[in-house]
Amino acid sequence: MLGENENDLLQTAFASSVKYASLVLVPATMVLVVLSRPMVTTLFGEKWTEAPLFLTLYVVNDLFAIFGSQIFGSMLAGLGESKTQMKLSLITLAIGIPLASILIPSMGIIGLILTTIIAGKPSLAIGLRWIVKKYKAKIDINSSMRILAASTIAATATHLAVNFLTHTEWVKLTIGLSTFAVTYLITAPTMGAINKNDAKNLKTMFSGLGAFSKIINIPLNVIEKIPNLT
Repeated sequence: MLGENENDLLQTAFASSVKYASLVLVPATMVLVVLSRPMVTTLFGEKWTEAPLFLTLYVVNDLFAIFGSQIFGSMLAGLGESKTQMKLSLITLAIGIPLASILIPSMGIIGLILTTIIAGKPSLAIGLRWIVKKYKAKIDINSSMRILAASTIAATATHLAVNFLTHTEWVKLTIGLSTFAVTYLITAPTMGAINKNDAKNLKTMFSGLGAFSKIINIPLNVIEKIPNLT
């Protein structure tokens, strides 16, 4: 059992980890979903006609980061809850095997992707309920919904912008990325999905990534300079 101070720290760390993982993964996932076709065509040409659909379905699983899917396993491991991890893994396995036997023969690769998406969600729901009950650690659902909403608005604007274009795929990709970035940089702070403190914390987290951190810092610097943003 954790002490009171440790438990408070755990609750804060879990909520913050889910939020920051979501701030990175959810918009990135939305970009891949809405720009999968121009992205695949630009990189690999017209020969992989089904690849955009496969890519879209595959990355949808990352949207569940707003519910802690990317953080939960690491948190259990850090707490030494290996038995709980094993039980949840067995639940996923028990659902995944029969589901795969139904979906893969009839749907092929799409069935495999759907199996990976669906099979782990019951154990995630059970695990989240368990960790709330035992450690009182929970996700900040309001932040998660704001991040998802801001990303969805940006993705919708990007989809509309790209669909009106008759240019080559690399032009659509360039305009799409620009549209998403600008829209998200407006909607996320406006809707309260990110604030100046979040931007500072994210800059600290990515500071050790060399040149990549400089790229990440560009939108974060913009957010820090937005007036009237707390």
